[in-house]
Amino acid sequence: MSSDARSPSAGNITVTKSDGWFVAKDAQTGVVSQGETKADALENLADAIRLYERPIPENADDDLDPSDAPWLE
Repeated sequence: MSSDARSPSAGNITVTKSDGWFVAKDAQTGVVSQGETKADALENLADAIRLYERPIPENADDDLDPSDAPWLE
């Protein structure tokens, strides 16, 4: 599988364990993900980085519903 997106091995990645979960963080982007195993956390981080780096279409806001998340109020 090829991708133009960075992979976790391309940057400074830290993996810690917290509350039974492995937490992987990419220092360059600040993207964080987690998994039940270290491998899962790194795989999830790679997916999250691909999503983070994906271009946002110009009309993306037109399709969004307002958030009801209490932390955004």
